[in-house]
Amino acid sequence: MRIAIDLDGVLADTMSHLCIWIGEKYGIALAKEEIIEWDYNFGPNTITSEVLRAFKNESFISSLVATKGSKNAVRDIRTEHRILIATSRPLSTQIETEKWVFKHYGAIKIVFVREKQKIDADVLVDDNLESVLLFAKIRGHSILFEQPWNQDHGYIENFVESGKIACCSEWSELPRMLRKMSRRP
Repeated sequence: MRIAIDLDGVLADTMSHLCIWIGEKYGIALAKEEIIEWDYNFGPNTITSEVLRAFKNESFISSLVATKGSKNAVRDIRTEHRILIATSRPLSTQIETEKWVFKHYGAIKIVFVREKQKIDADVLVDDNLESVLLFAKIRGHSILFEQPWNQDHGYIENFVESGKIACCSEWSELPRMLRKMSRRP
């Protein structure tokens, strides 16, 4: 199977790093667990606009850490499936993004795309509820990588019940979930 995996919030622990960035820049103590919606307003700004600002800083990107357990899981998944990385980062981050991905995961194709349902893949792994839902409706199966900002599963519940969307809370679960999906018609 062809597996598209989101970068920020799935492969990279971007939000924890952004909380440190916000603390240093604004003097505001913020924890990843407090961010229960993507456009969370932390006072002087929103998470959405601040992450775009941070992506303009090469050292922000280069100092991101890989999500716990992701390196081993990606290595396992690559033995059975083709992986590509799908990111909605601005194209201006391409060089630093490619360096970061190569450093942590090796040579993997990266697609810079806003509408992930257009990606030629069988499964999308993402932390964005809307991306997961649209991909499941149009392309195939999705796996929601659970984060504090995507806990309201109300509008994807029918897709979860039908098996078109699965929810994953940690990387160690993902290889098994993909094996199960690859056996489905």
